[in-house]
Amino acid sequence: MRALMLHLVFAFSIVFAAEDITVTASVDKTTAFLGDVVTLTVTVQGRKLPSVSAPRFPATNDWSLRGTSSSTSTSIQIINGKMTSSKTIDYIYFIIPQRTGKLVIPSMEVLVGGKKYRTKPITVNILSGGAKPRQPKKGGPSARQPARQPQSAEQDIFIGVDANKKSAYQGEQITVYFTLYSRLDLVNLSYKKDAEFKNAWVETIFEATRLQPRVVTIGGKRYYAFPIKTVAAFPLMPGYVTVEPMELKCVVQYPPRSFFDFGRRAEIIARSKPLKIKVLSLPEAGKPDG
Repeated sequence: MRALMLHLVFAFSIVFAAEDITVTASVDKTTAFLGDVVTLTVTVQGRKLPSVSAPRFPATNDWSLRGTSSSTSTSIQIINGKMTSSKTIDYIYFIIPQRTGKLVIPSMEVLVGGKKYRTKPITVNILSGGAKPRQPKKGGPSARQPARQPQSAEQDIFIGVDANKKSAYQGEQITVYFTLYSRLDLVNLSYKKDAEFKNAWVETIFEATRLQPRVVTIGGKRYYAFPIKTVAAFPLMPGYVTVEPMELKCVVQYPPRSFFDFGRRAEIIARSKPLKIKVLSLPEAGKPDG
């Protein structure tokens, strides 16, 4: 199982069961240095969401609002033949502490279908002595050029590969699914290397032309899941079908990290892991004559 070592997101939620609406306020850190950017996310989720008004960040002397963003996604599940769907809207605020100490992010009001809901306040401990922002070096990449892949990239974005069976008979169809999982904002996406199948004849069933994400949870962390490709593989001989890694070139946008940082883009190579599926010989009763 893939181990994901990601920063902890502290969430404070209020669930309104009658309307099946969940309103959650969360921050990416509960301890930060003076001058750091703290990312606050207000999430509204429900099976049927009426009109939602974007909450305003409250006026406060403790925090300075640097920027905002938002995203919308729909998740569909089929359980016992019954399809259910839910919609998620994230309102994202990049805020900067104005002093040290235990600062409170005030409660925020959210209007959903004309009804008022409020998030709970969140306390963040702000320390002095944060690292100063680095100045760009001469000859380095310009603001329009993506930076190189950061060390933690594999924790934030990767390709999952899965098959509908762990073993199959010679000639029996195996369906293989490729899904891109990301915690980052995607700006651009292209193939660097398509997956190669050994000991199998393959046919593409689905290949994405538009990215339509759903929200999933892996290791307690939220990811956007983008179906990329579905392939039907037909084993040629007993042994193993080997699926070599797929590689995607992803340009992602990182949020600002400090008052002097305007955010950055990075080019990340997302990879899948190799996959092996055992191929069994046809039973004697099922073998063709000759």
